[in-house]
Amino acid sequence: MNLDLGLLISTVVISMFLAVALATQFRLDRYMPSVYWLAVFSHQHRWHSHYR
Repeated sequence: MNLDLGLLISTVVISMFLAVALATQFRLDRYMPSVYWLAVFSHQHRWHSHYR
């Protein structure tokens, strides 16, 4: 999928998702799979977008 946002904008957007997911995960006092997988997906997508 290509949204034609450019590398810089897409990296900033995904980095913001990662920051929110990590902040949420650290504030929770119990394990929530959805928050965990959001952080994993954001981190993985952030690094893979640099190699396209």
